[in-house]
Amino acid sequence: MDTDVPGGHLDEELGPPIDLEHGVHPGPAPQEICDMVIDFVADSNFDSRPWSQETAERNAALRACMLTCKRFVERSRKYLYEELHLPAERICRSRLEVAYSPSRLGAYVRHLRLSGDTGSDGEVPDWLHAFIPLLSGLRNIHVLTMSYLEWGPLDSLTRTFILQHFGPTVTRLYLDRPSLFSSNQALRVLRSFPHLSELHITGSLWEYPNHTHVQLAPQGPLDLDDLVIRDTVVRGDNIIPWCVPVVEWLLADLLMNLFRKILPSFEELELVLEVADWPLKLWEHEPETYQLEDDELSDDDTMSKSHIDLVQRRQNRRAELEEETRHRMEEEETYEIFIEKFAPTVDLQAPELKRVDIWICLQYEAALATAVVDWIVSIAPPNAVLCIQIVMKYCGVAYENLKELDECIAEHLETWQRLSTKVTLDMFWPCRVERSWSRGRLDMDFPRPHFPLLEELGMPFEGTFARAVLSGEPSSEIQWSYGNPFI
Repeated sequence: MDTDVPGGHLDEELGPPIDLEHGVHPGPAPQEICDMVIDFVADSNFDSRPWSQETAERNAALRACMLTCKRFVERSRKYLYEELHLPAERICRSRLEVAYSPSRLGAYVRHLRLSGDTGSDGEVPDWLHAFIPLLSGLRNIHVLTMSYLEWGPLDSLTRTFILQHFGPTVTRLYLDRPSLFSSNQALRVLRSFPHLSELHITGSLWEYPNHTHVQLAPQGPLDLDDLVIRDTVVRGDNIIPWCVPVVEWLLADLLMNLFRKILPSFEELELVLEVADWPLKLWEHEPETYQLEDDELSDDDTMSKSHIDLVQRRQNRRAELEEETRHRMEEEETYEIFIEKFAPTVDLQAPELKRVDIWICLQYEAALATAVVDWIVSIAPPNAVLCIQIVMKYCGVAYENLKELDECIAEHLETWQRLSTKVTLDMFWPCRVERSWSRGRLDMDFPRPHFPLLEELGMPFEGTFARAVLSGEPSSEIQWSYGNPFI
């Protein structure tokens, strides 16, 4: 029912009308509300389009907001100019220096991306040196990306400036296929960022190992939340064992501290372990060819009394590193390192773990699988879902410690059955390869004598793999099956 009132009418459900002409103006919205609007625009998902298109639409929307009113400008600029990309190809340096001065857009930059010339066949000259005045004004860089950057051709002053200027503030470092020239320079870079929470390394880092013992020493724990080390070697090619000193540096004081920190909050864990027998590609020239003037020196180098003495010491170090690198790539030694690192300890637990996926490829030594399975059992709660694949790669090879593996798997299967743990376990037997892997012919005379306990539990020795499944239900029996996934 409507009732006439002065200046309008009254709707009993909606109440009296608002007098916009004579009403009290509410005033401007708080700045916090304006900031929330811009935050919402910046975080919006534009119909899940490709990343580049989505970024372009997001930036277009932010520019429109920035032009709407002055109160949207500051927050919009925070997102629009938070990343500065400096590529190696020719760009207008003078315009960038004016635009990104500390009093202008430079105050908003949080992410610096340095990109080398991916299309160049030769060395790119030190194009970055001219940008030092611009970079020196960027004092709030928290994310640094070096993508395809040629580190060696840069001037030593440029290299030192990057590490000293950005090292104290950067918390996220992304190394995407850079060429850091030598292991000395690679470790020098990594050790210059002591406050990292994220470290991503993709692709090989260096060509020549010339790092010192001091560079591998502990320097204090990193508070890492995210660590990614990924190689991109093509199967069949020679590789540079670049990750050896990087992992060695991490293991010195960092990796186990990181693991102890993040393991209690793990909900899913995936492990892929294979000790590869790649042929090695080391250096091609004399040691002096790979020395840079700002390389970190060892104690032996600083004690050298003459240039001849210094050259001799570096040649001795080269021979030592060559032997160390080849020695560390030996499979037997690598297995021992893995087994030692996966030894169960009381202080490592993952109470939140819900699922574990493990793929282990064994070439000659079965103790690695035993160590990893024992380690998983020691950290995972009984209600975690376990998916384990153990692949025995070679036929006709005298695998070592198969008895221990048989005892380990049989014991854990009985324990998992008693605890009602949901488990899928695959054991892949080695095949004789004829013409192609898909036509592998199984030699069943090999596995049966080595797994008597698993045979007692019902493991079939047919096909190319055996599968044990526990449903996780109380009093459930082990369900065995077999097959040949390669046919």
